[in-house]
Amino acid sequence: MKKNKLSKQIVGILSFFIVVLCVGYYFAFVDVQNKNKHISELQNSIDGQSKRDQYLMSIEHEVENAGGDIAVVNGSILGKDDDVKLIELLESTGRSDGLTVTIDSLVINDDSLTAKNLTTLDVTAKMSGSWSGMYAYLNQLESFPYTVRIEKFAMMKTSDASAASKWQGVFEIRILKYK
Repeated sequence: MKKNKLSKQIVGILSFFIVVLCVGYYFAFVDVQNKNKHISELQNSIDGQSKRDQYLMSIEHEVENAGGDIAVVNGSILGKDDDVKLIELLESTGRSDGLTVTIDSLVINDDSLTAKNLTTLDVTAKMSGSWSGMYAYLNQLESFPYTVRIEKFAMMKTSDASAASKWQGVFEIRILKYK
């Protein structure tokens, strides 16, 4: 019996140590799990901050590189008070090509664009001169420093017998303009 009692005590003591050991393992596991969770949260926070910093640096780099492009785009849009400058440019370009250019109308279309600070200026004009002058004028219209859309460009030869190679033409253009 003594052996049986001693065996029971040994089994009881071993069971107690096993339970204590399991409880210790459980607390150690919970502690490691909490530390891993905290480390993961810190790592995610650092990754997010790093991505944000990379994004900001990328945007800053793009803005620096686009500075010249922005200036080009802004220069291609007619200023809000540059209507007279445009008319003078149209007429002087025609004169340099040997044409007589007469501006018939300037119309501002506020409802043609959704941008708040942009509109379009529609210009209708007549011209007369040589065919080659009109062709050169068309090429120069396409090369204007402003964003020009040629809506209509028509030429016809006059029936006037006194003018050897006299042509008449009409053009309509649309130019992007600041309000």
